[in-house]
Amino acid sequence: MLAFIISVFPTHFYSLFSKFDSASFIQNKRLYYISAFIFPLMILTNYTTQILSSFKHFTFPMLVSIINALLSIILVLVYYNEIGIDIALWAMIIGYILNLVWLFYYLVKKLNWSFTSFEFPKNTVLLNIVMIELNILPVSYYSFLTIYLLSGLGEGIISSFTYGQMIGLIPETLILAQIGNVMNIKFNELASKSQFVELDIAYRKTLKIVFLCFVPIATFIFLISDEIVYLLSFFMEKKEFHSNNNIAFFIGCFALIIPFRAFSNLTSNLLTSMQKIREGLFIAISYQITLAISLYLFIHYFKLSGLLFNNVFTHFLILPLFFYFFIRRILPFVQLNVWLVDSLKFLTIFFIGIACIYLLKQYLPPFSQIGNIFYYLTNIVWISFLTNQLSAYFPINQLFDK
Repeated sequence: MLAFIISVFPTHFYSLFSKFDSASFIQNKRLYYISAFIFPLMILTNYTTQILSSFKHFTFPMLVSIINALLSIILVLVYYNEIGIDIALWAMIIGYILNLVWLFYYLVKKLNWSFTSFEFPKNTVLLNIVMIELNILPVSYYSFLTIYLLSGLGEGIISSFTYGQMIGLIPETLILAQIGNVMNIKFNELASKSQFVELDIAYRKTLKIVFLCFVPIATFIFLISDEIVYLLSFFMEKKEFHSNNNIAFFIGCFALIIPFRAFSNLTSNLLTSMQKIREGLFIAISYQITLAISLYLFIHYFKLSGLLFNNVFTHFLILPLFFYFFIRRILPFVQLNVWLVDSLKFLTIFFIGIACIYLLKQYLPPFSQIGNIFYYLTNIVWISFLTNQLSAYFPINQLFDK
């Protein structure tokens, strides 16, 4: 239905979420017609991979993400100069179609799947499905609001935003999304057996591993975002890519919040496994409203830099507080305070170390782009190891005890 609306009224639909003038919409109308096909293909692909994950075929979501990411990057790098931004949309469509072909083939040939017969789900199951799908609405609204506010900040902002988001979230797309799929199955198994202690341990252990691994990775990408743009500029026209520092800015904005996005996804999976669908929807709507207000205020007062301030404020502070407040009431067996304490100690020590090496670099002779990458990589590795050892010696747990 959404694809049909977009294809019939593309300019009217996108004008609701953008500050571009009508002439710009008419000039780029073809892009809106192409993008109308992405929504149903995306939903169908995600639904199919979730089915395969339920059969414990955990590698399929990862393979789909890899195919989409690689195909998009390769086609954009090779054909951007000839085709322009259209190639990014066509790459997504081609990627989803290819994935659907081989996913359907696997379902039919390997799992004996039949598309000609089906059973209508029970009312309870159908209601849960509807509630889960409704979770998409507040997230979609926030995404559209972000585009709308950014589109008024200057020419090329949205293109830079798209590039930066795609590159900055690569670790989430290729790795963290697959961890979420695997743990979703684990959560469902433990919840169905009412093994709540084991469920709590699995949830907190996964969060600890995610933060231990991906806080350093996210920080590394944030610090070398300029170098990433420099390296990619060899494949793109300089006027389109290398000279646009906004791309590096957006890469850093999205990379920095990867661990907290994983925290949000894992907690949502936990709520779903416990059949707390309505509660999860209420949390999602409340949080997205808070995000929208915060985003508007930060961008209004700080313009483009407001996006970075908003990401740090909402993901580093608001998101953990939101879940801590709600989870302790909805799922009292989850000792989220233990994880929050461990994360607080780890983040505090880690970012103190990062601040030290960043300030030290200001007094060192300038490095080349490759030198900057090597400098931050080596220092982040030993800081991560040292932080993990030191964080066990700060007994602040009693601050969160009842």
